[in-house]
Amino acid sequence: MKIDIIDFNDAVNLKHFGIEKISYQNQCWLFDLESFELNEEKEVTAWKPKPVGERRNNLKSLADYSDSDRNELIGSEYYLRNEFFDDIELILEAFHLYKLGNIVATFSQNTTVEITHFNYPRFRRIPQTGICQISVKDLPEIEKLFLKLKKIENKKILLNIERLKYDADNLHHSFINLVGILESLLTNNDTGELKFRFSLYVNHILRNSINSDIKIDFPTAKKLYDVRSSLVHKGESKKYSIELYLLLKDITREILVWHIENENYNVEKDFMEYVFEKK
Repeated sequence: MKIDIIDFNDAVNLKHFGIEKISYQNQCWLFDLESFELNEEKEVTAWKPKPVGERRNNLKSLADYSDSDRNELIGSEYYLRNEFFDDIELILEAFHLYKLGNIVATFSQNTTVEITHFNYPRFRRIPQTGICQISVKDLPEIEKLFLKLKKIENKKILLNIERLKYDADNLHHSFINLVGILESLLTNNDTGELKFRFSLYVNHILRNSINSDIKIDFPTAKKLYDVRSSLVHKGESKKYSIELYLLLKDITREILVWHIENENYNVEKDFMEYVFEKK
């Protein structure tokens, strides 16, 4: 699943990074291709390499990747521009957390030295569910998230960012992992009435703290935990569905991003204050 910037023209320059489009001709030059074709999901359907004697070997680091990896690289549409190459992975992480996709920006270009640098920190094998689209107006919010990621020190939040980043390829394992992330963030590892508090706090933070567009009721939140328990203890669940998995994935992303932006947030304290204020 890739992210596409739907109203992008030629370039956008923010304070800490910029984005430019890569032309079809430039991609052919970078990859030593005569041509390539993409479908509507930006998947490579065909590509034709240049004859061996005509290749420039523009990106020697590509030699370490398989043809399937190259298929994911070809068709990328954007350069990321940043003064520090070390920031590129964190910028990509901010895009990923913002929309749970991979920004189609596999190359970075130093702002002070004219050099094209191959940068694709990891390949993620996730089910194709269409292209996640963002707008240019979303980019400042992504930049803010990038700056938060640079400064965050809370070890529990950092651990859960890593857990989401290296989400399992198997969807049942992934479901269990996602519920585990929410448990870690919302229940403070207290084992008492976990399902009840998990459901209660998921509802509260989405409805009252984040004011999320995701609408979920208490029984659905309980269902998420029931599916996780069945998968852990039985290896299967009749309640499981891909729709429920995608809902859980988006809930986890929103709640994790909320904790990144509100590092000292305590859902139990917030919930109690909310309840007594309502009274």
